[in-house]
Amino acid sequence: FPWPDMLACDRFPEDNDLCIPPADATQLVPATRDELKICDACKESEQNDNEIVEKYCKNDFALKIKVQEISYSNGDTMIVPETKSKTIYKLNGVTEKDLKKSVLWLKGGLQCLCDEMNDITAAYLVMGQKLDGNLIITSVKRWQKGQREFKRIARSIRKQKC
Repeated sequence: FPWPDMLACDRFPEDNDLCIPPADATQLVPATRDELKICDACKESEQNDNEIVEKYCKNDFALKIKVQEISYSNGDTMIVPETKSKTIYKLNGVTEKDLKKSVLWLKGGLQCLCDEMNDITAAYLVMGQKLDGNLIITSVKRWQKGQREFKRIARSIRKQKC
């Protein structure tokens, strides 16, 4: 049977949970790796310390995490950090309670690549904002253990007053 017109997703505003996509909805299944773009939060650039500190100041949270689980929900990537491996660098409007049940979201993560986060055993510096009660990742950088750059960044952001 064809999908009923009264349930067509184009009849509703986006992101309102009123749309029920058909069971074979191809928009939630990435076709091939070549067709996918790089997620904004994962775009790797040659950032100097000042740019990372600037990003740090623009965001609500900054955490060093290890990933426990990655899954997908409604086209977004859901990242569950290991609770014991978390180092908190900044909480602005985000409480310790928010972090206890913390799930980090990479918006549109099913439709883009995040090669920066392809090793589930590695540690990451993630920064983001709290939107509608969800912790949304805006920046991901793999934590290079022992690298001078990261030691310098960690010192800089600990001292930073935004």
